[in-house]
Amino acid sequence: MERILDIELFGEHFRFKADAEDRHAEKAIDHLVRKVESLNGQTPLAKNEANRFVQLLLATLNICNEYIDLKDKHEVLLHTVQERSSKIVSTIERTLK
Repeated sequence: MERILDIELFGEHFRFKADAEDRHAEKAIDHLVRKVESLNGQTPLAKNEANRFVQLLLATLNICNEYIDLKDKHEVLLHTVQERSSKIVSTIERTLK
């Protein structure tokens, strides 16, 4: 089953279909809108299609950068947890012998 989501960017309304099970769609829309609005506040540009596209592209790149940063941090954390878990298992095994 699908559901319809609304998004407002640059004073225009857009509608998208999303899976009913997609729990993050609204959060993703809110995040994108906040990023675009924050860019608009930092670098107000004339309201033409080219500038709207540039702002949307910059917001998208910022979100991608956040994602990659979080992914890298997750990999480091996962590696740390795996190392510590291995040390704990080794210590337990040595203690039990």
